[in-house]
Amino acid sequence: MRAIAIIIYSMSFFFLYTVYTSPRTLLHPEYHAKIELSKHLPKGKKVELNPALKKGKTLFKNHCGSCHHKNMKDNLTGPALKGVHLRWADYPRSDLYSWIRNAPALTAEGQERAIEISKYSSTEMAIFPHLKDQEIEDI
Repeated sequence: MRAIAIIIYSMSFFFLYTVYTSPRTLLHPEYHAKIELSKHLPKGKKVELNPALKKGKTLFKNHCGSCHHKNMKDNLTGPALKGVHLRWADYPRSDLYSWIRNAPALTAEGQERAIEISKYSSTEMAIFPHLKDQEIEDI
């Protein structure tokens, strides 16, 4: 019985070690981004990710990740962010920036999209007045 427990423990340890150290897991989205980008490049050409991606990832973790799901597809406290550019396509880009910087103020001004999004949850979106346009783009 003890031998079986040791085998199970060893297999579990090996599995977890592999998952956490392999760059090919979901824990390393940069790897998956490189794979997707490489599908569209000529053979033999390597993909180097834009530094903005890494900066955007850090900004997302620090400011957005507590309310928006990191996979961008599932809802959390805040709605899923995948396709956010399409949902704001009918409005000036500055409105999206204003929403991210101070959603309650944009809603109070009567901006149509802001009012629609504010109905998603009883929790108000946090304000991020310090974020610059380029930082929002990086996210």
